[in-house]
Amino acid sequence: MKRRIHNVGNRVVNTYVYRIADGWVMIDTGYANSYHSVICRLEQKGIKPSEIRYVFLTHAHDDHAGFLNELMTDFPDIKVIAHEKAMSTLLRGQNSFVGGCSGKLAWTFCQIMKFLGKGKHRFPSIENHHMDRFWTITQQDIPAMEQKLQGRILFTSGHMADSISLRAGWQR
Repeated sequence: MKRRIHNVGNRVVNTYVYRIADGWVMIDTGYANSYHSVICRLEQKGIKPSEIRYVFLTHAHDDHAGFLNELMTDFPDIKVIAHEKAMSTLLRGQNSFVGGCSGKLAWTFCQIMKFLGKGKHRFPSIENHHMDRFWTITQQDIPAMEQKLQGRILFTSGHMADSISLRAGWQR
């Protein structure tokens, strides 16, 4: 079944949402300072943020998990699906720098971020009381997760060891 996927992010960071049977799935959040603009874009599309059931993190970087903590605080029913290797970074609140930049464009972007004073790639760390709302991917849980997300989970490490992708609308 083909799904309508909305991008409620901005020109720099994509934050996708799509409808499932009991609400919405959000793929990544965006930078910490983009929380209010993403909430406004959701509402402009007629999507109530309280209807988001799952946040699927493609990896734990500041531009993908930046306002996750705030979202979980404001909407206590949200569950987060992430690779198990993402948890230490989410708790630390700072990107892992293992592997360096993936190419010249990424290196240039990192240099610009340093110049702007954001080179440490920090974001609000996940508060301990939210930990029970995380569902880390294990081989035995994948079928149940895919059914809830109404999509296929793919391990796509390359950029980071915790990189995962979600193919919405595809099921086993």
